[in-house]
Amino acid sequence: MNNTLVSLKEKKYSLFDILKVGWQIYKDNFGQILVIVLLVYIPINFVLSFIPAGFFQEQGFSGLKMYFRLIQFLEFFIGVIATIAIARLVERKIVGHEADWRSSFKDLFPVWQNVIWTNFLVGLIVLGLALLLIIPGFIWWIYYSFVTFVVVLREVSGAKALAYSKNLVVGQWWRVFGINFGLGILYLLVVILVGVVFWALPDYFLFNFISDTLIDIVAAFFTVSAVVFFLNTDYLKHNVDNTIVAIDETKQQELSERREELKQKQSRDEQRKDKEDLLAALDSQKVKYEIFWEGDKTAQDELSKFPITSYGALDLSQLQDTAEIAWKNEAELPTKLDLLVKDKNLGEPDVFVVYSHGPSLDLKTALAAVIKNAKELYGTSVDVFIACPQNKWIIEIYHEDKIYFGRI
Repeated sequence: MNNTLVSLKEKKYSLFDILKVGWQIYKDNFGQILVIVLLVYIPINFVLSFIPAGFFQEQGFSGLKMYFRLIQFLEFFIGVIATIAIARLVERKIVGHEADWRSSFKDLFPVWQNVIWTNFLVGLIVLGLALLLIIPGFIWWIYYSFVTFVVVLREVSGAKALAYSKNLVVGQWWRVFGINFGLGILYLLVVILVGVVFWALPDYFLFNFISDTLIDIVAAFFTVSAVVFFLNTDYLKHNVDNTIVAIDETKQQELSERREELKQKQSRDEQRKDKEDLLAALDSQKVKYEIFWEGDKTAQDELSKFPITSYGALDLSQLQDTAEIAWKNEAELPTKLDLLVKDKNLGEPDVFVVYSHGPSLDLKTALAAVIKNAKELYGTSVDVFIACPQNKWIIEIYHEDKIYFGRI
């Protein structure tokens, strides 16, 4: 674990700490960040640079308002792509994974959709509160200030992302407000500085384009710093370790497969435990058997060849050479089944043992072993089918103290 990650997990950062770490990350990854900024903002600035300064003199305040609305629109729908990519890049670099501008743009569209939707939701809530009273609207805007990074880096959206962001801010509202205010003021000073440098230059397309792009490149530093602020707050709040959502795609796949393996193992352990008496008996008798775990439809498909009613009993009306035998307790089952096997001359084939209620494993083993261990086989089950598709017969140990038999 690198020093930056350790520090993020253990120390509550001040504004100075955030800027210091943000600058180091920005400087170390400037090439990748520059590519992201240029790919996203060149089209935006190309459009904005065609608006001449004289436009505002002609249109007055309404023209200025229209200009800022255009900037807001482009930033909301297109500029946010740079924020998404930079956030991905920063966290992956911090946790020590390989990352570049290409991987930061990968599978972008679903995340972009969620960011747009969630920020639209924030806008509706804050606007609604602001219409009632400006202070509550502002308070909730701070609560939701981490929403974009929550959607991008923690893969939640909508109401869940809003709740996640609020949970990070609760208990430290003034700290979050203060740091966001500090970052905002510093960014504004940079914009003013760049504006002053270019203010005296003629109103040419090229100068407008360069000044806007330069501001965006510098603004990326503040985006990096905002990501650092979010990660520090999130790590301290949730004690997130370095196995996080923002790992590379290969690691994500490996983690997903590992989780499935563990889930499958847990399920199989539970199924085995449920039938441990039967399996222990078969093992002690050195009986060969094949297990079909929950999800494997092999035994179920064989059972489907026989007619079964909607309430789970064999449909004797559609079977031939039928039999119905009563039983009182599980201890009688070996004897009752043995008599049935001899009476119907069923022989010694391998059969499928299929349980009607899951999750449960199913089996394929010798009929003789099934008869001998019928008590353990039934156990706490509701209904058990003993099917022999090759010989076209089936037995059901039914929960209402009945044994059914029939042929197809």
